[in-house]
Amino acid sequence: MYLFGTIFSFKSKKRRKVKSKYIISLVLFFLIFSCRPKINSEDEKTFVASVEKIKEGLSEKRAKEFDESLDIIMYDCFEPDNLLKEESSGNPVTDYLEKINGKTARNIIKEARRINKK
Repeated sequence: MYLFGTIFSFKSKKRRKVKSKYIISLVLFFLIFSCRPKINSEDEKTFVASVEKIKEGLSEKRAKEFDESLDIIMYDCFEPDNLLKEESSGNPVTDYLEKINGKTARNIIKEARRINKK
């Protein structure tokens, strides 16, 4: 409550300028970080296209790490222990596509690191 009270209490023109710059900065921050490309695994064409789009925006080293992370997640979905879990559909390909759908490169790499720690 205090944060909103301080942001929206306009007592002087100088404070209004500072507060409006603060609000604009927050909006820009959220726009920049919410616009990262994500994997779309609805069908094969969109999956391949989204992975390629993500890789275009990455450095060579990061793109290689991204590819390796996708492989790690895929192999994890094919593990017999994971196929027997209740949340598994029984089809490892479906599980893989569901697991990576809507994720950014950063999310994929984090997930692969989590899997490797097991």
